[in-house]
Amino acid sequence: MAHVLRFLTMVLLFAVLSTAPARPAGAQGGEWSNHAAAVPSKRTFVVPSPDRKRIIVVDGGQLSVAESGVVIPGGGGIDVLQSAEVLWAPDSKAFAVTASDGSESGGWDISVFVLENDRCNYYRVTADAVQRFLTRHACGDEEPNIGAVKWTKESKQLLIALEIPRRSACRDRGTAGGYVVNVPSGTIAVEYDGARLAEDWGESLGRRLARRTP
Repeated sequence: MAHVLRFLTMVLLFAVLSTAPARPAGAQGGEWSNHAAAVPSKRTFVVPSPDRKRIIVVDGGQLSVAESGVVIPGGGGIDVLQSAEVLWAPDSKAFAVTASDGSESGGWDISVFVLENDRCNYYRVTADAVQRFLTRHACGDEEPNIGAVKWTKESKQLLIALEIPRRSACRDRGTAGGYVVNVPSGTIAVEYDGARLAEDWGESLGRRLARRTP
């Protein structure tokens, strides 16, 4: 019964929000991207796509995608239990979820989903960027925080930012960099150091990076 009620709620929300702004009224830009919708915890939250044909629903920590009131298969059953933000591609064919695992140092990571072949397919697009970043800023076994900043070339490329956690014991703690990666392959198209990232993309950076990059 609870599942049915959630589904009916999604249908109603889609009808109400079919003409809503791409970022819901009152939604705040995210920690990583000014263009993202920050997902508040412990309540149902809906983010319509730019073309108003689809919605992302976060309900009870579970994220799903619906079109015309019907849930799109796939999505990997992603859980959104801590701080998170959603960033739709301009052409409404993909979206990125940046979420924290709630650890003291942040533990931020990205999940990218592409809507294709009537499914919501998950892709890991950060491996090359992480490897390149860690060759510049070695930090033992510690993984960098990663956030989605802006889609470029519609849903074909995504600008992501990486940082060594600020609470890290590494010499380069707090150091940030950026990469434009191809979607879905994850290959690197463009690389930025922290200063160039701020210079070229400052208006797109969320609070986390805007308050500390040069």
